[in-house]
Amino acid sequence: MFPIYFSAITSSNGATSVKFLGRTFNSESLQSYAISAAFLFIAALSPMLSSIADYSGQKKKFMFFFSTLGAIACSMLWFFEGIDTLWIGVLCSMVAAIGYSGSIVFYNAYLPEISTEEFQDHVSARGYSMGYIGSSMLLIFNLTMILFPEWYGGISNGKAMRFSFLLVGVWWFIFAQYSFANLPRDPQKRPIEKIFWRKGTENSVRYGRN
Repeated sequence: MFPIYFSAITSSNGATSVKFLGRTFNSESLQSYAISAAFLFIAALSPMLSSIADYSGQKKKFMFFFSTLGAIACSMLWFFEGIDTLWIGVLCSMVAAIGYSGSIVFYNAYLPEISTEEFQDHVSARGYSMGYIGSSMLLIFNLTMILFPEWYGGISNGKAMRFSFLLVGVWWFIFAQYSFANLPRDPQKRPIEKIFWRKGTENSVRYGRN
């Protein structure tokens, strides 16, 4: 729902352009630029993050950091009320995308460590199906606020949208705790390398060359 809300805010009063960071952007394109920049950032950073997590034995901590970062940023979109708070919408949507993408790097890396090869497809499919069911439940609830505002005391569409962003962040944070409580810290019990930052960076450079 965020692209719809963002477009409505930036195109209010028939405007076709907005100013951000001293530059003028097409109101329909700014959000796409922001999300693209966020994914480009995480794509460049992912190889280094993966290597650092492996060498440091802190995979779960990295996943917790990115997941919590994304959840908080998503919740902060509650404060994106209009064109005057455009910077909140752009910045928080970028940080939320970085948080999501960064956490997925470590989420996916856990699969071979918590399941044997013959059961990996089953475990992965079950995880995705449970995720889609849970997210669909919240989406349906959020849509009822927008489509049937009278059920919620006549809440405005704008406020319902903003409240949905807040709920997604809270939902994300709460249900992520199950994983953090049950996933092993370091299943392979790797010795922690004291120079893991340098090793991670070296592996990232090597990966980029390949």
